[in-house]
Amino acid sequence: MSENASIKARLTQYLDSVNWHYTVDEERDVIRSKVRLKGKLNQCELVIRMLDKCFIVYAMVNLRADASCRAKICDYLQRANFGLRWGNFELDMGDGEIRYKVLVDCGDDLDCLPTDSLIRRAIFFPASMLDKYGDGILSVMYDMETPEEAATRIKNQSQS
Repeated sequence: MSENASIKARLTQYLDSVNWHYTVDEERDVIRSKVRLKGKLNQCELVIRMLDKCFIVYAMVNLRADASCRAKICDYLQRANFGLRWGNFELDMGDGEIRYKVLVDCGDDLDCLPTDSLIRRAIFFPASMLDKYGDGILSVMYDMETPEEAATRIKNQSQS
């Protein structure tokens, strides 16, 4: 079994064990699923992409930043990214796609495949970051707050 196939088999084994609904795109070597969010973004799509000895989990929203507000969204996301230990926000300056990314390196020894705990965190953490920062994305996008105001508000909420 190839390295990617071993990792994908371990991921699908976990997802099946928790009755998670997902699809596998064999051509692109990805697993896809939808996750409900608590905030105003409402829902995100999780895309798990297999790479050489690792996998990446992307949480993507069905919302694009217009060209007119991309610089502000970029500013906000950079403020959100500062100090994060696991993963980061990304903004495609070409089309406005916003996503959160976590990379899980499975190492050279694939006898040690990711544990249930690691898979659970890798899946839920990106969605939780969209929950945490999503309202700020909308607030900046629709000129209700500056990037600095939104980032400060979100970080202050986390500390209380």
